[in-house]
Amino acid sequence: MQEIMGKCSQLRSLNYYGVQDVGADLQTLHCLRVLVFENCHGIGTQHIKHLESFFRLAYLSISSDGITELPEQIGDLKYLQTLDIRRSGIKKLPPTIGRLQNLARLLVGNDVELPNEIGDLQALQELSDAGKYDSIKFVQQLSRLTRLSVLPIMLHDSNKLGDHNTENYEESLKSSLAMMGEHALQSLHIGCNGFLRGKLMDILCCTVPSLRKLVIYRVRISHIPEQMACLANLTHLSLWVCSIKQEELLILGGIPSLLFIKLNSQHAPKERLIISSQQFRCLKEFEFGNYYHGGGLEMLCLQGAMPDLRRLRFYIRAEETGSKIGFEFGFEHLASLQQLSVTVDCRGATRQRVEAAEAAMRDAASIHPGRPALEISRRWERDMIKDKDDHEEIVQVE
Repeated sequence: MQEIMGKCSQLRSLNYYGVQDVGADLQTLHCLRVLVFENCHGIGTQHIKHLESFFRLAYLSISSDGITELPEQIGDLKYLQTLDIRRSGIKKLPPTIGRLQNLARLLVGNDVELPNEIGDLQALQELSDAGKYDSIKFVQQLSRLTRLSVLPIMLHDSNKLGDHNTENYEESLKSSLAMMGEHALQSLHIGCNGFLRGKLMDILCCTVPSLRKLVIYRVRISHIPEQMACLANLTHLSLWVCSIKQEELLILGGIPSLLFIKLNSQHAPKERLIISSQQFRCLKEFEFGNYYHGGGLEMLCLQGAMPDLRRLRFYIRAEETGSKIGFEFGFEHLASLQQLSVTVDCRGATRQRVEAAEAAMRDAASIHPGRPALEISRRWERDMIKDKDDHEEIVQVE
């Protein structure tokens, strides 16, 4: 290895795969632009202690459980544009990371603690998966990232933050989101399990009106505000709701640019939901499911509904499909439908009920003039209950 390295002083790109040692001559490769450690779980932090030697480095990717920290000198890599440590053992970034004025992509795991100096990364465009936002100052620093286009963030709960700081945290969050929203922010993945749960949608509607992608996770939205219709540029939306109402479906259906929506509901609606020809005019993919209470197919598409819809996916509980709501949906009115995917939750249902639900789906797909591809899958099949026919079959075999 040393002989090879000695002949590669002008090397610009180096990818280590599955090695146990990188050798002492690595630090002599001053011309490196790209350095990748892929599945190198045999090397440790000591092997990257001279990172500052690669002063021209633009891309650094570390996949090694043995590397648990970055050297303070990483701040000297003034040309670094991408830092990817998602599959490393690193849990905390040094404050000197703020000196990387050309860093555009910072890719870390959701258990990595980011420093308050994050606001110094003026070139940052993408931040992935980071979940440890441990201070109000950090949230305030986000307002300085005016080039950031992709942001994942998990908001604090009051138990970790301290009740006396909740108001300050909320105001700092609003200010930072508004500043980023005025500039480059296009995609927001946001989670919340604490004091902001009931306010989250109102905050987003008034701070980031130019978003194109919004994913809300780890929180069930209690209501969808009318202001959500103001997210006119939104093309991708994923959220959980406690229960969806007809007037809320109208709000979502009025977002003009929406191409994809994933809507999960904790409780089945108390009324049948109607989708008319005036809603979801550009939508191409729709995912809908009730995962806990209720679970029949509670929507009816009228003539001309969702004219561009290509793919429809939904999740139903077979146990609930004998209700008055049942399976009426109006598939035949979805003129552009190409793919229909159904997941049947078998918990608490008899085999006969599950098979009846699947048969109803096949019948509905068969009458569609475009004959869309149908995919049916089962979940929790082991939790089906025995029906009378099953018992009789067992007796006959014995």
